[in-house]
Amino acid sequence: HFVSTGKDITERVRAEDALRRVNERLDATLRTLPDLLFELDENGCYHEVWAHDEALLAAERTRLLGNTVSAMLPAEAAEVVLAALREAAETGASRGQIIRLFPPHGEFWFELSTVRKEGKPGEPLRFMMLSRDITARKQVEDALRTNEERLRQLSRGLFAAEEDQRRLLARELHDRVGQNV
Repeated sequence: HFVSTGKDITERVRAEDALRRVNERLDATLRTLPDLLFELDENGCYHEVWAHDEALLAAERTRLLGNTVSAMLPAEAAEVVLAALREAAETGASRGQIIRLFPPHGEFWFELSTVRKEGKPGEPLRFMMLSRDITARKQVEDALRTNEERLRQLSRGLFAAEEDQRRLLARELHDRVGQNV
């Protein structure tokens, strides 16, 4: 004699399928971002790292996870990141901080945008930090500053040459007038 019990799990299967589709869309979206994205806690510990180009990371993803920004970034950059986390903790968001890093293959500049994640009361604060590579922009800004300085130097040289020319002309006029008197 056998007894069979059954339970309709159709709703659960639908919910799991919907969740899987949402996760697939989120993963696809994150893979298309050219920026770096980090989930950090209030101590600056990396909980998740998304990188379209892992060469832009300060260290390998697996080394970042579980470590703090203070352990993985230069002191100056770590302090900027921690200040952004503090601001986001207080106001909900922080934008526009700039850090400079030197991974093995060069110098890179990043602009940070940070938001506080909503969590349950009593849970530690978590943050999402988007790190945009602005190296090309910084290089253009540096080149512009260099060119502006060169232009100022040329302008000063031109002004000095004009002044010399005026003095020479004034001396010649003075000498001619003196000879005619």
